[in-house]
Amino acid sequence: MPTDAFAVHRRHSASGFPLPRINSTAIFGDLSGHLRPLVAALELLKFDTESSELPDALAVVQVGDLVHTGPDSDAVVTFVAKMMSTNADRWVQLMGNHESQYLGGTRFGHLDVSRDTEETIRGWVHHDQAHLAAAVDSAELGPVLITHAGLTRQLWTELGRPTDPAEAARLLNRMLRMDRRRAFAPGEMLQGGSHKPGVVWAAAGSELYQSWSVTGRRLPRSTATAPPGLESPGLAALDP
Repeated sequence: MPTDAFAVHRRHSASGFPLPRINSTAIFGDLSGHLRPLVAALELLKFDTESSELPDALAVVQVGDLVHTGPDSDAVVTFVAKMMSTNADRWVQLMGNHESQYLGGTRFGHLDVSRDTEETIRGWVHHDQAHLAAAVDSAELGPVLITHAGLTRQLWTELGRPTDPAEAARLLNRMLRMDRRRAFAPGEMLQGGSHKPGVVWAAAGSELYQSWSVTGRRLPRSTATAPPGLESPGLAALDP
């Protein structure tokens, strides 16, 4: 992951789940088992490597896929667990499709993590420390919903068509607790997947963007994608 693989939204108060009022939010895309680039990016944001503390005015949202592919999956999860413990509600951890394999989602390989790492991931969700979605209120973009892969129009409709990103995040996080089968429903990226992917599996072009364009509408405003070579962090402001 390049060290510039995050977006920073300045001069905003954060709202939704569960960000406090801060000045900046750094949004990190997939880490995929690579620890050194994560630490390097945090150091650019004045992260204190000795205390593991973030700057007071900064919150981090990491959109999931902490593990697999790279050599450091267990170390990444251990590091993130420490960041979550040290920085309380200023490190917001979301789940991706790779974590879903340890949470009742469809298994598709890459199960090369330790038992301790599996238990840590399960423990985060069990104790309501990791989520499917978060929301921020940015001075640059307005209200923004953050997920791993994006909210399709079909799933948005199932949720009751919420127009407030904080409410959409609340409903998605409730789904993680109450209906993991729907929360982690795979789409076309996984053979045998449904046509109604959850927010960890929506393919950007054919499922996320297409689901909105067939209605004659574009994907809601303030949509962002990750830098080239990375999956989308699933940013969308709900303004249908």
